[in-house]
Amino acid sequence: MRKTITISAILIIIIVAAWGALAYYATYSDGYRVGVITKFSRKGMIFKTYEGELDLGYLKSNGGGIGNNIFYFSVENKESEVLDAINKASDKGFPIKLYYKERYWNLPFLGETKYFITKGELIDRPINHSNPLNPQQSTYM
Repeated sequence: MRKTITISAILIIIIVAAWGALAYYATYSDGYRVGVITKFSRKGMIFKTYEGELDLGYLKSNGGGIGNNIFYFSVENKESEVLDAINKASDKGFPIKLYYKERYWNLPFLGETKYFITKGELIDRPINHSNPLNPQQSTYM
């Protein structure tokens, strides 16, 4: 009986460890998005995580209006170069190219979203949104 309990406990520990490793290391997709940082903050009651919003530009809706296309992302605390790039882009109002990896599950102590930023490249030119009602005319300056 004691041997069965010990083996069961070991199996449970192995399964939990495997799930944790899969949740952290396995990615569903990766890629990049380009836009302007509209919000970036560090939040959380117990685990402080960096969360942000990237405005990808304007979208036409079926009703003839426009709407914003927002990309929600998280940044791990250890990614100091990414944090610096995001802060510079936000301060200057410049667009940024954010490389991400999408995880199967998010771990709440790492971030609120499944999209984790791995690299950020500052684009040294502002976006001209002078005519948001006609997105085809909004271009890079």
